[in-house]
Amino acid sequence: MIYIANHPILIVCDSKKDTDMTEMELERIFLELKETLISYIEETTQFSPFNTEILYTNLDSRLCGGQMIFSVAVKYLTELIDFNANMNCIQNLEAKEFLYKLKSTKSYEVLDRILELNTFMIEPGEYKDIEFYSEMNSYI
Repeated sequence: MIYIANHPILIVCDSKKDTDMTEMELERIFLELKETLISYIEETTQFSPFNTEILYTNLDSRLCGGQMIFSVAVKYLTELIDFNANMNCIQNLEAKEFLYKLKSTKSYEVLDRILELNTFMIEPGEYKDIEFYSEMNSYI
């Protein structure tokens, strides 16, 4: 049976002392991070995400040397393998590969200006953190 997975993915990175950016830059970062994440997942996994939703971010405030947190839920289709909590889900995302893909966006220059990109990490949520919905939109 096919299900919709609502899979949280966490992106964290240390910030530099000066993290000032415009509202327009911030909006572009949100959009390009989500689009790049979808594209990266499509290219490196068997999944084809069809939507993303920002769950939490502190990127809209001045970080001033703190840690940037960007949590996003990625929605994709997956199937039930058995009833022992074995479903296909996203695993093992590489931060360096994602950053390389992000370099082609206009946001990369801003991110490079405000973040210590050598501390960049991307981590998919564990299986227990994923919400699964059936075709009837009921939570499993």
